[in-house]
Amino acid sequence: PGAVAAASQLGADLGRVLMLGIPIVAVLCMIGYFVAGRMTRKTYPMTDDIRAEVYGPHVTNEDLEAWARNDYSAVREATETRTLGAEETASSLASKLPPAPAPGFGLIIALILLPIVLILMGTLATTMLPATSTLRAVLTVLGAPLVALLIDTLLCAWLLGSRRGWSRTQVSDVIGSALPGVAMVILIAGAGGVFGKVLVDTGIGAVVSEALRNTGLPVLALGFLLTLLL
Repeated sequence: PGAVAAASQLGADLGRVLMLGIPIVAVLCMIGYFVAGRMTRKTYPMTDDIRAEVYGPHVTNEDLEAWARNDYSAVREATETRTLGAEETASSLASKLPPAPAPGFGLIIALILLPIVLILMGTLATTMLPATSTLRAVLTVLGAPLVALLIDTLLCAWLLGSRRGWSRTQVSDVIGSALPGVAMVILIAGAGGVFGKVLVDTGIGAVVSEALRNTGLPVLALGFLLTLLL
């Protein structure tokens, strides 16, 4: 959501952003895989809220250390569930869902790639197909970021929820539990765009730019100072 909001604010074509960004991300993922492999050789303690979100409220840091030693004798069964503030933990939500087999690996990968493929097809259609083409119009609509993400969300709700025996309330609860995590990202991205527009329209941006241009500082240092001040 943050990338979509930022691209919209900057007027960038999200499809081209993906085409340029995917190779970079692929390289970084490979580097991160090897770096994370070395970092995770050691068990690091978690705070109570993070540990409860990942493993459930009944798991302690001592349990994690025991698991790292392949010692599962100290595993404690959950006797009660608790909530963190007004939000329900993922483990307590999962405990209320009807039992169902885990979704297949191919299905999960397809759902992850679907919006990316739709957005890329929309971008390629506007570049390669004539303006009068019906296929171009259809792919442009389907490739719009909000439309692609909406289609993927609806498919996830059906394939991973309703088709596996979840009720509408359970599907709604699971989808709703994901909103707090992205709401702040969208708020920050939107507020940043509005603030930037205010700086440009009022002329403050030009004044600040002219003042900082004479300092001789590198661009990265100027960006850091502006972020710190504003």
